[in-house]
Amino acid sequence: MRGGNIVAVLVGSVMALVGAIGVFTALATPPSGNPEANFTFAGVLFAAGTIVAPGDSDEGTALLPLPGAAFFDANTSGFYEFGEPVYVDDLIVPGFVSTGDLRITGFGSYLPGTTVAPGDGDSFP
Repeated sequence: MRGGNIVAVLVGSVMALVGAIGVFTALATPPSGNPEANFTFAGVLFAAGTIVAPGDSDEGTALLPLPGAAFFDANTSGFYEFGEPVYVDDLIVPGFVSTGDLRITGFGSYLPGTTVAPGDGDSFP
């Protein structure tokens, strides 16, 4: 995936889901590359990369779009599909996964909530 293009997430429901995950993750993640994206919502601690389940305290909360959210179109379908990595693009290298981008989902051995660091397998040089 080295240097792979990322495509802006435009589908409303996917964008909203990515937005909510990204907002919570971005607020909890320092730009260190470490998996420190756990966050607390309504007094409950959630780990990075968890999926909302029935009865979770964040179920039913409003979702907002997250500018800069994008995904790597691994199968070149032109649409987001489950399993494709999602990032918040810091726009230092717009349109490409690059150092400083935030992983909303995991990629390979890199955990959700980590920041892309120089030399990472998904980083554009």
